[in-house]
Amino acid sequence: MNYHQLVSDGKGPVSFLILSVWGYRKGSAWIIFVGALVHDQLFLIGSLGIFIGKILSGVLTMMVNALLLNRYMEAK
Repeated sequence: MNYHQLVSDGKGPVSFLILSVWGYRKGSAWIIFVGALVHDQLFLIGSLGIFIGKILSGVLTMMVNALLLNRYMEAK
């Protein structure tokens, strides 16, 4: 079963989401591998979105950690 069949069956968004989460977990090397395997513009855009999301979540995590550290230091 290929990607286009999944899209035509209406399972596209679900499989895309699963692969996106996998890509997010495994890192950009996995995304590139799957992107090359799939050869789909949508997936390329999606993987770019994951990459941006990964950066944003990293920044967000750092901000939350800094905030928590600040609160901890104020409490002491």
